[in-house]
Amino acid sequence: MGIVQRGAVQMVSCFPASAKVQLSDGSHVPLHALPVGASVRVAAGIHEGAHSAVIGWSHKVDGVQSEFVAVTHTAGKLLLSPGHYVYVGGVAVTARSVRPGDVLMLGDGGVASVTGVGREVAVGLYNAHTAHGDVVVDGVVVSTYTDAVHPVVAHALLAPVRLAVRLGVVDPLGSWLHDPSPWLSALAPRGK
Repeated sequence: MGIVQRGAVQMVSCFPASAKVQLSDGSHVPLHALPVGASVRVAAGIHEGAHSAVIGWSHKVDGVQSEFVAVTHTAGKLLLSPGHYVYVGGVAVTARSVRPGDVLMLGDGGVASVTGVGREVAVGLYNAHTAHGDVVVDGVVVSTYTDAVHPVVAHALLAPVRLAVRLGVVDPLGSWLHDPSPWLSALAPRGK
């Protein structure tokens, strides 16, 4: 959740508003239109574990321009924050660590080779959390966690939220974490 201010452009642990996820019915929706409770693809296949419910948001900010890591690959392009985890060769690494030649895991079970890595400014800051902890964004399997808080700690901290969702509470986090704020991430161990 850490923020770096560069003029009018922010760098935060998120995805742009236009990034798309796949719903369990096969349709695609941009993150800015994704509701809490929606079932989204988190892995390849049609088995029960291929989809997971959105349990809340750590960022949901319209209209702000932000700088993202632009990962161009043989199946498309993914924009995400430098500290966001993406799976390279099956291992979670931060986006800032991705290099040309790395192999990304795709939501359809395939793989894509990274052909370029750069920076790109886009609108919005969105990070939906799933009960699973992963999500497929623009076709690529990524973690919902960042290096702002170690993923194991972040997953444990969200356990009460997952429980509340199982008990029928809709959007237990509400808008509590929507605006980027470094105070919460300062309390927990950082990822690597």
